[in-house]
Amino acid sequence: MADKKALRATAKTLYEAGRVTIKQIAAEIGVSSRTVERWSAADGWVRVTTTPELSERAHRVASRLAEIPEDAKPEERGRAVEAITEQQVVDERAELLVRHRREWQVSRALLAEAVRERSTDKAKMAKVVAETTSITQKGERLAWGLDTDTGKKVQVVIERE
Repeated sequence: MADKKALRATAKTLYEAGRVTIKQIAAEIGVSSRTVERWSAADGWVRVTTTPELSERAHRVASRLAEIPEDAKPEERGRAVEAITEQQVVDERAELLVRHRREWQVSRALLAEAVRERSTDKAKMAKVVAETTSITQKGERLAWGLDTDTGKKVQVVIERE
């Protein structure tokens, strides 16, 4: 009997982690997928949503709510959130990317002008504009969920003989 309890506990842990399918759980612990389904329904197991999925949903809702006036009724806010489509989310982020690309054209134009005129002051201005653009866009990309700042660093190893 303890063996069945241990199997059920293992299945619950795997299920709630949300990283494997019911079939994979069943294969892992040696029971049928139907048994795992029955256990999950009987005990009310709940899968944990991963952070990227939660972030994406939150960004969709935030984008939609930002368009609604502050004094809107709760029902109006609820309807607006329900109406969110994936295509709208993609379109909004695509517009942001297009704007970011256009903003870099300003820095390039300033730099080209500085080189043509051999102007150190204009070159400095181009540098400041580029740095400001970079900082602003990094913040926007994080806020819109286009980049995730995971803090992971890439290590490059160069081997020489």
